[in-house]
Amino acid sequence: FPDAARFLRKGIEYLGEDCWEEKYSLSLELYSNAAEIETINGNFEFVSTCINEVVKNGRNLDDKIQAYAALLTSMEQQDDLEEATAVCADVVGKLGETLPPRASKLTAAKEFFKVRFALRGKSDKELMSMPMMADDKKRKCMEFLSLGFVAAWRSKSPMSALFAFRAVRLSLKYGLHNASSLAFAVYGATLCGLHIDVHEGFRMGQLAIRMAERS
Repeated sequence: FPDAARFLRKGIEYLGEDCWEEKYSLSLELYSNAAEIETINGNFEFVSTCINEVVKNGRNLDDKIQAYAALLTSMEQQDDLEEATAVCADVVGKLGETLPPRASKLTAAKEFFKVRFALRGKSDKELMSMPMMADDKKRKCMEFLSLGFVAAWRSKSPMSALFAFRAVRLSLKYGLHNASSLAFAVYGATLCGLHIDVHEGFRMGQLAIRMAERS
């Protein structure tokens, strides 16, 4: 995407010093898109500049979401996995789902048993008939939980399980999301891997496949 990056950089150059006061929407769009495109191109120094501009001048969390997503992706590409995990937990908290920046196995276990309790007695038909998630804030939260899971899983952090289990709980409460299949698969793998309930773990895996096909 070098051509796209070149046009975005040129647009930023033409914005002027008072761009955030005089051309807020245009400034937000140019800096946010530049952060995303330059993350793909691997120009991380300029990515950092763009993200700092958006975080500093963005008027609300919704306006900063695209920049935060680019920040997480750039951190993962640079193998700054612990920091990416912490940033993701912070963004998820800003979206209304409080999580610790770091988790112990005990913290993950507590979240696991909350999921186990919430799923108790729910049939395959009941789970697959859940509507798609409509709450925009919770949808964004699911996207960041998914991003956080990848970073935490790569660094072998217990946060990976915490992200996945919270995503299952959100799916049960607010409806299914594209990331629900991953969350249910991780929950099922935990049931099997720790020999807690292999039959139920297999069922969760099968449901995860059906959710992925549905989305």
